[in-house]
Parts: sequence; structure tokens; C-alpha cells
Amino acid sequence: MKSIVTLWFILPLSIISVYSQPFQEAAINPYGLITEGARSSPALIDIDNDEDLDLFTGYQNGNFGFYENIGDPGLPNFGVLQINFFGLTSLADNTTPFPVDLDNDGDYDMFAGSSSGVRYFENTGNTNVASYDLQPVNPFGIISPTGISKPALVDIDSDNDMDLFIGASDGNTYYYENTGTANNPSFAAQFENPFGITDIGERAAPAFVDIDEDLDMDLFIGSQSPGEFFFFENIGTVNAPSFDTAVINPFNLDNVGQDAKPFFADLDNDTDSDLISGNALGEFYYFQNLFTILGSTSVETKLATIYPNPFVESVTIKLHRSLEESSKLTIRSIDGRLIRSVDFPIGSDELVIDRGAIANGIYFIFLEDSDSRFLGKVVAH
Repeated sequence: MKSIVTLWFILPLSIISVYSQPFQEAAINPYGLITEGARSSPALIDIDNDEDLDLFTGYQNGNFGFYENIGDPGLPNFGVLQINFFGLTSLADNTTPFPVDLDNDGDYDMFAGSSSGVRYFENTGNTNVASYDLQPVNPFGIISPTGISKPALVDIDSDNDMDLFIGASDGNTYYYENTGTANNPSFAAQFENPFGITDIGERAAPAFVDIDEDLDMDLFIGSQSPGEFFFFENIGTVNAPSFDTAVINPFNLDNVGQDAKPFFADLDNDTDSDLISGNALGEFYYFQNLFTILGSTSVETKLATIYPNPFVESVTIKLHRSLEESSKLTIRSIDGRLIRSVDFPIGSDELVIDRGAIANGIYFIFLEDSDSRFLGKVVAH
């Protein structure tokens, strides 16, 4: 039996500074996404219940765009852009969608901001096939701030219902506490910049995520120019949030031009939250979160164990069964380029690949025989 030697030393999470968590340099329009219209505003959700994340986006002209994920949970591939799908209808302009199960019926409804305030589309379909029905203006009595609204819903006070935050053109963030229930929401009057949130200048676009894994929700706010991300760490508790002074572009994040519209989701299925952002040009900036990858010593999938991860000099692929036909093992870059192709011997279940000239970065490993099967994702460091 071969011994597994860890070639990467990781400090325990409790003594790593939150700001050391790395995001990969942005990839623009990855996984088949395209630039189509201005002021993209993405949101990711599994709308068709097939265990991968699909993408909705808003545009300056008021339309909704939809990309079905036709790839795998760990390796997205977005299909053809569809406009105003599932019964969504164009709003005034500058549409900013946010899918959420607001009525606790198991499917995703759609909140959406625009230059005429927030609107609500109830999902009258089901978890497999969405069907959206636009509700009257000022849903649930919500009075939107003036200008372009960017909603985000989160259970900020841990009372099991979804509270509403709206980023506004004036750079402020407005809070509407849900004083109803998980099944029947009712929102209190707006409160400007609660819990220590501050004015970020212009066109605030909030997004919540527990980036430091301390069980409370931290806040990122995208800005208009030059498209920075303002990070407000939650130094309060799950019941009583309190946001620290903003830090601009932490975690190796960078400007996206103008009109940053962040959304967090685990797009690559590695248990951490990646960041995707729209911008004024209609592009999609994808910042992959490397923290879980760098914290690993191996990659375990249904087909193989790959170690060490990250690798420095060589990487070992240990299949869970021996091969019964001639196969090749291929290594591809994040943008799909073939980096290495190696014969995997019939009857063998293990292959060691020397690094050679492979540059630092993230790579996908496939087994190519009668089919092409995704084995896992690793980092060369």
C-alpha cells in the first residue's frame, strides 16, 4: 500500500485571518455564459431540482435572462440564454432578480428590483417546473427606496423567516424586518443602514454569505464605480447582527468595472461559497473560492480519490475499481484547455502523474474511455 504524503501545510481555521481566504482571479463569462445586454445581475438557484445551479440574470432593458445548467454539479455548463422564461415578464428597467422561497412551499419565488421598486413573482408551479405569476405593486406593503432597487433576502435575526434588504441608487441599504412568519411574510417599515452598515457611495447591491463560517451572515455590497466590493464582517451573533467597518475588495477580490452585482453560491460543488457578479457591460465575473480546496489533503469523488491536494511535485489518482478497457487520463485547465493526456493501463486502479511543466492553478481531471467522466478538481501549487 502506498502511503499518502501531504505536501501542503494548512493552519487550523481558528487561527487563519478571515481576510486570508483566497478567491481565484476572476474568469469572465465562464461555463458558456455570454454578454447579452447591459447591467447584468446574476442569481444562482437549482430551479429544476436536478442538483445543479441554474442562473437567472436581470438586464438594463428590464428583461430577465435564464441559463439552464446542463453540466454536472461540480462542472457547470450553461445552455442557451432564454429571455423572460417561466412566465417572468419584463419590468421597467435595470432588473435585479433574487430567487427565494418566500411562502415556505418548497419552490423558489422571485423577488426582483428595478428602477420602479421591487416586484414579486409567486411561483405557482413546483420544484421541477417553475411558473411565475407577477403580483401587484408594493408587495407585502413594501415601499421601495427611490431609484434602482437591488433586493437580498436572508434570515438575519435567526427567527426562521426571511428578512429583506434593498440596496438603493443613493448608496444606502434599507432593511425591512419580516414580522410575519415563514409561511406568511409581513415586512415592517424600512430602516436605513441598520446594524452598522454604511453608505457605500452609489448603487448599493447587497449579498449575504457566511464567509468566515462562524454561523452568522456577513455582508458584501457591490458599488457602481469602479465596481468595488465592500465587505462588512458580522461581529455580532446569529440573533443580533453587528457589522464591522467596511473593507474594500478583501480575499483577493478585484473591481469588475462598473455596477458590481454580487451573488454567492457553491457553483463548483466543493462546499464553499463562490462569487459571481454582473457589471455595467453585461459581463459575468466569476471568483472561485479556493478555501475548501486549499484546506484539503485529498479529493474524494464517486469514481476516485485524488491526492495530495494541492499537489506540488506529483498527483496520484486512485480509482475505486480497476479499469477493464483502454483509457486515457486527461488534465484540463479551468477554461477547458487540454494540459496533459496519459494512458491509464488496463487492469490498473492507480496512476501517479509527475507535475512537469504544469503551472500553478486549478485543474479538472477526467477519465476518457468510451465516455468522458469527471474525476475531480485539484490545485497545482
